[in-house]
Amino acid sequence: MSYLPRLLVVSLLCLLTPQLSSAQTSGPPAKDSPPVVLVTGANRGIGLALATAYGREGWRVIATCRDPDRAKDLLKLSKTHPNVVIEQLDVTDAKSVDALVARHAAEPIDVLINNAGTSGNYQGQLPGTFDDAAFQEIMRVNAFAPMRLSTVLLENIRAGRQKKIIAITSGRGSVSKPFLEQRAYFYDMSKAALNLGMRKLQAGVQDKGVLIGIFAPGIVDTDLNENLRNGVPAQRKFISTQESAAGLVSLIANLSTANQDAFMNYNGDQFTW
Repeated sequence: MSYLPRLLVVSLLCLLTPQLSSAQTSGPPAKDSPPVVLVTGANRGIGLALATAYGREGWRVIATCRDPDRAKDLLKLSKTHPNVVIEQLDVTDAKSVDALVARHAAEPIDVLINNAGTSGNYQGQLPGTFDDAAFQEIMRVNAFAPMRLSTVLLENIRAGRQKKIIAITSGRGSVSKPFLEQRAYFYDMSKAALNLGMRKLQAGVQDKGVLIGIFAPGIVDTDLNENLRNGVPAQRKFISTQESAAGLVSLIANLSTANQDAFMNYNGDQFTW
């Protein structure tokens, strides 16, 4: 082979090397690598408690939130636990979602936890004062965003060992046993919509080996529940975010094809759909 053709072959190999390396990353995770969990809305409340629980167990935690610079508690966690990585993500912004997907292209994700949610404008959810903007915001954050993120990250989930998608819903989304108080219409509707969407997705991914868990966190002492209560005395005692997270972690660990059809509360109790 003359010098010139040989030089061309070497040049082509050099150009292809980065592509080959990139393709190799799409393979199965190494057996000794820690499992990976991605948590949305990880800057506070249940999301922070979940990120903390998995971080302490040695998982690689991709903790997302809209404004990492203001997530003081999450920043503290990442300093003490280098396995917790903070990522910017606005679940309602298509560009933000696309950027996250691009940053983690071909990276296996064992568990995706769709936790980010909003209670929205309380006054705009009262009969007679229904607010169109409040409805759109709540439905977009609580119902549409988890469905979109779950589908665009589906190949990452399929590449993981555990292959689990989790939707953090609410008992308020039960249609057959609804909450009867005349408030928070849109929030309750959004959780019912989330439940239905995830049930449909279950059927769509069952042949791909992906499991979908639809779990309620309990009545947790968070700003969201305080907004929903809006001064009305709580009928039940609030639980801590740590207690809720511990129950959810256990449910996720035990999720299987035998029980993924159930609408579960954090403590193992079942809701009717």
